[in-house]
Amino acid sequence: YGTECDMWSFGCILYILLCGYPPFDHDDDDAAARETVEGYYTFDGDEWSDKKLAIDLVRGLLELDQWKRLTASGALKHKWMSIDRKSLSGKHMTGSIANLKKYLARRRWKKAQSAVRASLRLSRKSRRSSTSSSSSNDKKHNSLNKLKNVVDAALDQVKLKEESKTNE
Repeated sequence: YGTECDMWSFGCILYILLCGYPPFDHDDDDAAARETVEGYYTFDGDEWSDKKLAIDLVRGLLELDQWKRLTASGALKHKWMSIDRKSLSGKHMTGSIANLKKYLARRRWKKAQSAVRASLRLSRKSRRSSTSSSSSNDKKHNSLNKLKNVVDAALDQVKLKEESKTNE
């Protein structure tokens, strides 16, 4: 691990800041890992239409071959890094900010779903391995169902709040 990895990370962070979502974003973790290892990413969205120099910088930072990847001094010397700040201050990043909000909401939602799934798996496993009487199991089952209903209702509220924030 060295500065080459740091420059790769900088490329990922810059990509996110410019468009609002990560370069290697996939619902399937294995597919995301494969895309990362293969260096597969795109500049397809509308948010990239007027960022030719930024695209060139990101490509240099996300170069798979660490020996060809931009160094810190190379990145600082890149044309995009020397663009006059005044000319950039008028650029609207509303699309990128909206994308970032959507991405973060989706991530939080996925984490909540994973937590609920894990707790349900644990409760099922616990029920199977339990050797206690059926009445005690019924009480546990009812309690778990109540807990599941409360968690589902809370997740629905979080989802609605995130959707309303995203739509603002």
